[in-house]
Amino acid sequence: PTDAEKAEKKLYNSLYRPALGKETHARAEAYFKGAAIEWNDKPGRILLAGMHCLPHPDECAEVDAEGEIVIDYTTADGRPVKFKGFRDLLVRAPGKEIALNGGPFVILPGEWFLVDYKTTFTFDFFDREKTLRTVKTPAQLIADPQANLYAYAVMRDKGLHVLRCRWLYLRPEGNPASEPVDFTITFASAAAVVEELAQLALELTEHVGAALGGLIDVRALVESLPKNPDACPMYGGCEYHHEHNHGGDCVPPQISPGEKLL
Repeated sequence: PTDAEKAEKKLYNSLYRPALGKETHARAEAYFKGAAIEWNDKPGRILLAGMHCLPHPDECAEVDAEGEIVIDYTTADGRPVKFKGFRDLLVRAPGKEIALNGGPFVILPGEWFLVDYKTTFTFDFFDREKTLRTVKTPAQLIADPQANLYAYAVMRDKGLHVLRCRWLYLRPEGNPASEPVDFTITFASAAAVVEELAQLALELTEHVGAALGGLIDVRALVESLPKNPDACPMYGGCEYHHEHNHGGDCVPPQISPGEKLL
């Protein structure tokens, strides 16, 4: 291919792959909420490749799909930080264990179990330095910021000291495939990571303020930026959007397909 063709393909993939990942996540959420699923198109086949690694909703005592996470955290030096997000799946086993494929793994009776889906172009991709594989190891996930924030919120809310997790990597390209990675996070280790992340967030806020000529209200700065309606549905949906679960007062301008392309 020519350089122009390569650039065109790269641009296409930069839009196509995230959209495909979002739709695959949406199918999983709908499945665990009891909706009918189309399994024969691309997102359906991708999810189907990992279904043997997931608990069946009928086997679970409780199922929380795409649950919102809010962490109102106070740092060790007394400064407030808020983290928000949406976890993919949290389930609790009934009075008997749930056996999962994808490894010799069971969810113990009454145990809470955290799952996150990751669609990735290939399981064997490495970064430019050839040091980081797309599919993270258990050791990497135990230190992962997202995994610790999610696990911290679950353990805080459920009164747990330990939480077992499964990050399920789904490969869309070629014949869809899955690779589960299991790991365990303790509340003490998660709290340490959250403290570190909170301090980093505050440090970044101070850097932004300093770069703009003094201390500023970063939230006010963000809200002064131009609206990007393409971002409205991201990360579970903007909380200010009028169609959000909790309802908001923001009605963004409609954008035509041509305007989006531009």
